Amino acid sequence: MVQNASRAAFPGAFFVLNVLLLLAVGAYIGRDTLLPPDHPGAAVFLLVALAGYAALYLLPAWLLSAACHRWLSPVAARGLAVALASATLLLLLVDSQIHGLYGFHINGFVWNLLVTPGGIDSMGGGDGTLITVAAVALMVVGLEAGLMALIVPRMVRAMEIFMASKSALLGKVVDTFSNFDTVSLFARRHEMEADY
Repeated sequence: MVQNASRAAFPGAFFVLNVLLLLAVGAYIGRDTLLPPDHPGAAVFLLVALAGYAALYLLPAWLLSAACHRWLSPVAARGLAVALASATLLLLLVDSQIHGLYGFHINGFVWNLLVTPGGIDSMGGGDGTLITVAAVALMVVGLEAGLMALIVPRMVRAMEIFMASKSALLGKVVDTFSNFDTVSLFARRHEMEADY
């Protein structure tokens, strides 16, 4: 069974780029704490820890996108991947801003302030805050959609090349065996058995 190249292409490279993006954002957020490291081993540990956290943050998005790709549609999986990666990046950015302003991370208290009418106003936010948040959210979604748009054509082309090379290899194998004179070999089977 030959699969369609666009069907077979899961956006794994999209998630690798997002891990690198979250690693860079995490390093930027923690730059005051992380830099300069006291020891070279500490720098390596911090990079590995940041990479692990970035991968852990994207794990639900990857798993849900992979399940959607497997059982529903590759196009829906790509859209879900963009939406979930955007949400992950936005949550990380919002959490870093809240921690910078108030010294604690997103929790029930913060969530209550965000969803209660007048809660954002009580923290000094207004209409300009909502417009800024909406603009940042649109930029993040645009960035993620742009990453996916850059990756998918290359992914599909790579899969087409792979499938073509696989077909060419299979064709050469079949061609080799079809040129092999098996009928005369089986006819001379008794002679060959006598020789050995």
